[in-house]
Amino acid sequence: SVRELPPAARGDRPAPRGGDRVLRAPQAHGPRERHLRAGRSRDAGRVARQERGADRRVRRAAAAEGHVEIVRLLLERGASPNVKGPAGYTPLGAASLHGHASVARLLLKAGALVDAKSDNGNTALLDATQLDRADTVKELLAFDANLLRTNRDGLPALAIAAMEGHAATLAVLLEHGADPNTLDREGRSALFWALFKKQRTTTNLLVAHGAEVGAMSLDIFDY
Repeated sequence: SVRELPPAARGDRPAPRGGDRVLRAPQAHGPRERHLRAGRSRDAGRVARQERGADRRVRRAAAAEGHVEIVRLLLERGASPNVKGPAGYTPLGAASLHGHASVARLLLKAGALVDAKSDNGNTALLDATQLDRADTVKELLAFDANLLRTNRDGLPALAIAAMEGHAATLAVLLEHGADPNTLDREGRSALFWALFKKQRTTTNLLVAHGAEVGAMSLDIFDY
């Protein structure tokens, strides 16, 4: 009988075992895979740059002109409503500073942090109050902005509005639940500051809403 030669002697390759099949598979670290991995890395970098660019654009659009539709489009494309820019301002902080109430509302609905602070220590509510942005203050309070947060001088929004004579903003604060007897860090009331700065309108507004006069004199306006 003719004896069959082993596969190796015939020049045939033996059927690959399971381990061999794994070894014979395209190498995960070969030139093609490295090329694909580099391409994915470049794509990820490009996406990251695009996202950062969108974040910067949403800040500029929110701050400069109050472009509601541009901000909406950028948010839909994934721009963050909370990324901080120059001086630590978020898009909400920038919009509030410039009095863009509609943009502030859009950002808040998109998840903007209402009490985020900028580098000056102010929340959006404190900045909007300082600049008498009554409509923006109303939007911030609708999303539960903290009325008790203070600026670096220890003054809450109510005291700031009272001392600056911002009657419209003070009225909004009081209408949204601000305690007329809220004290600042040194224990002084908003009424104290209104009297100290001789702000007749805000003094009368605070008294009408129940501010306690105590030992303070209201006759300073008689001279």
